[in-house]
Amino acid sequence: MNLERDTDRRLRAWTSEGGIDRAPERFVWAALDDIERIPQRAAWRTRLDGLALGLRPAAGLAGVAAVLLVAVFVITRVIGPNIGFGGPRDFVIGDLPGIVLWQDTKPSAWTLDNLVSNPDEIRFIPVRSMTGDEFSALPVPAGYLGGRYTDFSGPDGAYMTWSTIFVTDVQAAAALPFYQREMESADAWGLGPGAPVDLGDGGFLYDGDTTAFTGPPGTDEPVRTQIYLWRDGNVLLGLGGWFDFDADQLRTIADGMDARAEAIASR
Repeated sequence: MNLERDTDRRLRAWTSEGGIDRAPERFVWAALDDIERIPQRAAWRTRLDGLALGLRPAAGLAGVAAVLLVAVFVITRVIGPNIGFGGPRDFVIGDLPGIVLWQDTKPSAWTLDNLVSNPDEIRFIPVRSMTGDEFSALPVPAGYLGGRYTDFSGPDGAYMTWSTIFVTDVQAAAALPFYQREMESADAWGLGPGAPVDLGDGGFLYDGDTTAFTGPPGTDEPVRTQIYLWRDGNVLLGLGGWFDFDADQLRTIADGMDARAEAIASR
């Protein structure tokens, strides 16, 4: 019998029923010892390899991008929640009552006079440079969702808080210059350029006298005015005081609105 045939015979004998049971014990334990000493791949690496093999037929940059996205997902699920994106969340319509002034946040000496939440009316409230029909002919700003307005009377003044909300902060920033012009222009509130204020993501304080308290310029005798206008993420916010208001109190109220917005955004 030649060597090749003898080898075949030994293999058949080894794999036949009961052949494996005859393996020398020292070889079995030696093999087990070797297995324990071989470094094992981390479970998350094995899962990634399996996913990559399944996605291998995908070609080009799209395939690479897909594998990377899956890899990020698996790593965040297996390793833990340490990989993430910080920063405040976007505001939603339901956040506005907690930001603009209301019964539980107004000064005790003030009286709530009006609440407006109709989206079209909200947009028009600060406008003095055009009629309602002219304003209605304008396109609705991109991403506009709605808003909330409240006004109050105090012992010596009149006050309002105002807000509009957009889908994104970029859309809110794009809408801000329209209302800045309304504050500044002689054919609107006529308050001139605003002074920068540290509120939200940046805003302005408009300070002066206006003849447009209740309508177009020239409707009223000059009225002492301060209006804060600022953006916080995807929301525009406003606070105004007229007649014999307390300027320090008005700034405190603006700071309070800004603080409430920050607290809501960080939830």
